[in-house]
Amino acid sequence: VWEEDGQLVRGINVLEQLNAHMETDDNDNEARIASQYRILTMHDPEFSVMPEADDENISTRDALKAPDAEQFKEAIRKEVADLIVNTRTLTEISDDQVKQLPRYWQIGTTLKCKRKKKGNGLPDKHKARGAARGDQLAAKILKAGLPMPQTFSPTVKPLTFAFMMQIAIAMGLIWCTADIKAAYLNVPRPANEIPILTKLESFVAEICDLDPNQLYRIDRCLYGLPDSGRHFYRHYRDALIKEGYVMSKMDNCLFYKISEVETTFIVLFVDDTLIFSKRQLDIDQFVVCMNRHYELTLDTKADSFLGININHNEDGTVTLTQPKLL
Repeated sequence: VWEEDGQLVRGINVLEQLNAHMETDDNDNEARIASQYRILTMHDPEFSVMPEADDENISTRDALKAPDAEQFKEAIRKEVADLIVNTRTLTEISDDQVKQLPRYWQIGTTLKCKRKKKGNGLPDKHKARGAARGDQLAAKILKAGLPMPQTFSPTVKPLTFAFMMQIAIAMGLIWCTADIKAAYLNVPRPANEIPILTKLESFVAEICDLDPNQLYRIDRCLYGLPDSGRHFYRHYRDALIKEGYVMSKMDNCLFYKISEVETTFIVLFVDDTLIFSKRQLDIDQFVVCMNRHYELTLDTKADSFLGININHNEDGTVTLTQPKLL
């Protein structure tokens, strides 16, 4: 379908029309429009473009009773160390400091455990992630009669995702994926917001040899807070724009840098990033630029994205498959 430039231009125009009809936070409307203007070469209706990765989520208490409990304990210690020491997401606060606060919220914090799997469905590693009890915060805000924080954060639209793969194949671009370490925790909470205090769960504090009665102030966008995703997207967006990438008018999660020598496209799904470029030099420069803002790791194989297996064929095409359940 992309053999002639005119067809490529028409494809871009169709995508612009589709996205112009879509509210950025209305998934039902997006599905309706996509079904009316199906582009068969871009989207196979039998294939889910954005499946959930087949990771095994498990409660922390169940993780500590599992045969691999020691591996989960090590993941918990690492996560708590990251929260308190490495990212300074949680800052110790004394009783005297609490008394000086004109107002604050106090909520719980929990840890979520996960056995992560690779794109092919095979076991990868054990992870633990600290998360604030955003439900408790929302209840307190509503009870106080205050407005809820804005929460909407965009992710790449399925049509844009599929269309960019067509562009990459047609232009013979290099594919890479990138991931940001502790993505949300790179972003400070706005200084003008009411402080949020928390404690570690008692059994988590015990595993980490910490005082279970210690109060912490949440200073960064901890997972679980209602607006953390929104703050992170804006932070990532602003970093890309600062480094010279342009946000597409078609999709707020598509960025590009095009010049006489460079053609680079950046696709975002939260912190998971898919990069297409003519030259490896420009991909390397992207990593250099973004490492000014985050700790970013690059995967040059680009064989998996959002739980989708990406098989790169010798003729330049790709085959997408979803991993089978083990």
